Amino acid sequence: MNNIKYAALAASATATAILMATVPAYGQSGGAEANAALMADINVCRAGLNDLAPTLYTYAAGEQPTAMKAGMALFEGDPLSACRRVGEHIEELDDVSVPAAVALAYGSHERVDSWGDYFDGGFGIQSIGSRMVIHCPHNHKIQFDCVSGLERVKLSMSNLHEQLDRIEEMSGKTELTSESFFEAEVVEKEALGDSCKTFLETPSSKTPAPRRKIDFKNKTGEDRIVSWINFDANVNPGKIVKTGTSYTGQSSDGHRFVVMDSDLNCTMTMVISAENAMGELK
Repeated sequence: MNNIKYAALAASATATAILMATVPAYGQSGGAEANAALMADINVCRAGLNDLAPTLYTYAAGEQPTAMKAGMALFEGDPLSACRRVGEHIEELDDVSVPAAVALAYGSHERVDSWGDYFDGGFGIQSIGSRMVIHCPHNHKIQFDCVSGLERVKLSMSNLHEQLDRIEEMSGKTELTSESFFEAEVVEKEALGDSCKTFLETPSSKTPAPRRKIDFKNKTGEDRIVSWINFDANVNPGKIVKTGTSYTGQSSDGHRFVVMDSDLNCTMTMVISAENAMGELK
């Protein structure tokens, strides 16, 4: 680690991760150790993207990309390495696809077909960012990256955040009384029974949206399960929220979660928004 902040984030995630060993192996190890390493890399990658965002270069007469040079130098250290390692894990999961918003945004001649394209391709944060800090603002009228690079980088960053949220939600599982539920990567809505039908009619939104902290307290007197409703309105088995504790984390507006009791009966749906980022579980 070449940055104290990122080292601390990685150590914190490794120490606190409580994850199931059924998630695909990560790196050279398996089980809880592998998943702790995954969560550490997610934390460092996400922090690096957040640190880079305010430094991004916007062309203006006479403006130099000084801040972005420093931002790219920092991002190309620990955060970029962590982001690439997370990508290796994501590509093992069958239902994680490239978000259409990036893949189609600039036509068929520039597409994102793999995780690595977010860094190295036509929308690549590293490939475009490195050209921006070298060439801009010189010859901006013929330097395509100076004019349009910002939007391509921002699209990739937004969708990377979404992918990090998805892999975190899919991997952040703890054991429950219903082993078959928590051993599955995805549970089809029909399998959860009649009590969940109305709660699972609508999937989470795929549209890139603001990310925000969420905090939902469990004051029901019983344990609750909180699970993410994916883009097909099926369920990615989630986390137990003990009575008297809270479900906290980060998510995006339009993402949906279902709350269940220990018998897998659905009790409520949460749709994340500015007005609904905190509250109480039912």
